[in-house]
Amino acid sequence: MSRVILGEFAHIVRRALEEDHGLVRPTGVQATAGGPRVVFEAGEIPLSPKPGFEHKPRPALVAEAAARYLATRWAEGPLPRPVPLDSFVALDDAFPHVFEGGTETPAGWHFLMWAGAEWLVETGLPKGFETAQAKEKFGSLRWYWHCDTERDGRTAGVIRAVEAVSAGICEVCGGPGTLRKGGWARTLCDEHAVRRG
Repeated sequence: MSRVILGEFAHIVRRALEEDHGLVRPTGVQATAGGPRVVFEAGEIPLSPKPGFEHKPRPALVAEAAARYLATRWAEGPLPRPVPLDSFVALDDAFPHVFEGGTETPAGWHFLMWAGAEWLVETGLPKGFETAQAKEKFGSLRWYWHCDTERDGRTAGVIRAVEAVSAGICEVCGGPGTLRKGGWARTLCDEHAVRRG
């Protein structure tokens, strides 16, 4: 199982960080109460000197998002959990303070959204945090949010990392996926890409 999880981790990080994926090196898988967590080392991308330029997500945050996602997906044993068909209801019920009104995300990203919400709650939501919209756009997650206070880098970094990780997760089943173009861009595993065509 550890080999499969490490393979999924490498795939997701490669898709999320593209040419910078070599900055993340998994060192193993650790059993935790929340599921098997990938342990990793991560370097940093130099910050752009251009003011107002939106930086790429930090490799350490992307790796953490991927590790949290995989722990949630594999939490119940030797096989990954199936995604619930009523994902938006389950997310809203579990995290009403994060997803008030639900999400418009595909079911395959359920465990990613779950792990992201848990991470946000763990780090502390800023006052008045609200998800305005969470949806798929051009094959990856767009998570729009606002709060009553000035946006803090911690919350923005977590959400940006979760968005980046979506580029490596199948929208249908939650397995490793790749952006598929042609008509509507979608991130799909090989099996669901064949069914699409």
